[in-house]
Amino acid sequence: MRKGRLIFLVVLVGLLVVLNIDAFAKAKITFVTGTVKYQKSGSEDWLDAAKDLELSDKDTIKTGKFSNVELEFPEENTVKIAQNTVLTVEQIGKDEKSSFKVESGKVFMQIKKGDDTNVKTPNAVAGVRGTKFFVEFKDGETFIFVVEGSVWVKRLGFDEEKVLNEGQLI
Repeated sequence: MRKGRLIFLVVLVGLLVVLNIDAFAKAKITFVTGTVKYQKSGSEDWLDAAKDLELSDKDTIKTGKFSNVELEFPEENTVKIAQNTVLTVEQIGKDEKSSFKVESGKVFMQIKKGDDTNVKTPNAVAGVRGTKFFVEFKDGETFIFVVEGSVWVKRLGFDEEKVLNEGQLI
């Protein structure tokens, strides 16, 4: 009887861990140089960011002049954030999907094949799976350059979607 309960508990805990693995998904800072700040969801305070800091859904990170930071999120996907950039981690790994918002500045993203990631700017949204690409929002314009793979892009307020392939810029 005791052995049966123990097996039941082990199986139950294992199932809970597997079913809720996305609840623990985080973006982790793997490299930082210069002035980098972050803001936890719901807070107005900007704090100093450091290597190994974990960011959760709705947290925001910003870089100063001559500063940059690199994030790694589930499945070894990476986001490299350039100087003078503000990026919000909207969602990490929920149902194998991640979403980011570039408020201003420039990011480079490397997303593994099969992983679904969206990147928003104030006037566009881009969707990727297994792609390396740049996104920049500057002077009210969104620029996307595909290094490898393909990216679908949609301007907010318009129905038309465009697919960008390797080497293309919009």
